[in-house]
Amino acid sequence: MTTPITARISRRKRHRYSPPPGELSDLTRLWVLRILVALQGHRRFISVVGFFDDDLAYALGLGKWIDVTMDAESRQKILRTLKAQHAEIEHRHDEIGFPAALESNIALLGDLANLDTVDRQILAFAILVRNDPLLRSVCSMLNPIASDRLHTTLAAILNTSENEVHRALGRDGKLIRTGLLSIAHNDNDFEDKLSLISRELANLAMLPDMEAIDLLRGVVSRAAPPRLTLDDYPHLEKPLALLIPYLRKALDMKRKGTNVFLHGPPGTGKTQLAKLLAATMESELFEIASEDEDGEPESGEKRLC
Repeated sequence: MTTPITARISRRKRHRYSPPPGELSDLTRLWVLRILVALQGHRRFISVVGFFDDDLAYALGLGKWIDVTMDAESRQKILRTLKAQHAEIEHRHDEIGFPAALESNIALLGDLANLDTVDRQILAFAILVRNDPLLRSVCSMLNPIASDRLHTTLAAILNTSENEVHRALGRDGKLIRTGLLSIAHNDNDFEDKLSLISRELANLAMLPDMEAIDLLRGVVSRAAPPRLTLDDYPHLEKPLALLIPYLRKALDMKRKGTNVFLHGPPGTGKTQLAKLLAATMESELFEIASEDEDGEPESGEKRLC
C-alpha cells in the first residue's frame, strides 16, 4: 500500500461566510481573474487541500466547492469556471472604471502631477491593493516576485505594454519623481512591492469630496499664518525690495521653478520669513513634513520629491 504524500500548501482559511452579491467590484474582479487565469495564480488558489482563500472563492461564486474533495475533476471544473468568468469580464473590460470616489481622487492627483493613463492605473492599483483584502490575497499568490518581474506582471494585470510600465516606474517617471510611489526592491511580496507616499493615502483616496491637499495629509500641509511682520526684518529691507516684486511677477505669470534659497542658523526666522512672504502676496503656502507617520526623519530625497 502506497502512503499518500500530502503537499504543504499555504492557504488562508478565514471565517466562512457568504458575502453579498457584488462584494468584488468589477474592476477588482477583472484584476483578480487576470491574476488567476492569465498569470496562472490558479495553481496556488486551487489545490488538493482546498482553496488558498475561502473568502475569495465565495466572492467568485465558487462556494459549492469549499467542502468537497478536491480531486482532479473538481479542480478542472473550477478552472473552467474561472476561465469562463475571465472571458466574460474581458469582453466588457472597456466599460470598467475605477470606483467613483477613487476615480475623482486619482483625477485630482493626476492633474496635479500631470500623470498619464498608465500612471493613474498603477497608482489606483497600489491604492486598491491596500484597501481590498481579496485583491491583496490574490496578489500574494504570485509571491515571491523579483523586481525584474514586477513590470511584466503589472502589464498583464493592467492590460498595457511592459514598456509603458517600465516608463511609468522608471526614475524619470512622474510617479517615482513626485514620490507618489516608490518600489520596494528588497521586498519580494507582490502586494507590498509598490509603496505609496504615505500610509494614509490608501484610505483617503477611497473617500468622496476630497481635495488634493487632503489626500496628501501627513506629507504636505497648509502653513500656519506668520507670527512676524516686515518690520521684524529691517536688515533685509533691500533684498526684500527686490524679492517681493520678483515673486509677484512669477506668480502673475504662473512661472514654474522660481526658487529662493534662504540660509542661516536655526532660529533666525527663515520659516517665518517664508510665511510672511506668502501672506504679503496673499498666496497659499505649503509645508513638507520632515517626519514620517512613525515620527522618523524623512530623507532629503523624499522631501524633495
